Amino acid sequence: MTRLLLGFIVTPERNVDLVVAWLVMLMVAVVVPHGSLLARPDLAPWVTLCVAVVAALRARPLGDGPHPSLTPRRAWFASVAGRLALVAAPIA
Repeated sequence: MTRLLLGFIVTPERNVDLVVAWLVMLMVAVVVPHGSLLARPDLAPWVTLCVAVVAALRARPLGDGPHPSLTPRRAWFASVAGRLALVAAPIA
């Protein structure tokens, strides 16, 4: 665990996007009104939003698969639809 945290601190350039997302989430958490959906006591919507943001930032395509008869996905729309599906999966 210590090595993992030390690797995160020592090489922050790889994790700048996650650090910025974390700081933005901290700033947004302060201004969320008490009656809103994100302010529920169990924090489930908030965690779902955080997972969706991380999926949008770090999601990578799974690739074409190991089977040689699968056609590669090279369409622009397929990559956009795949990224949207990764973001929508935690919300759904």
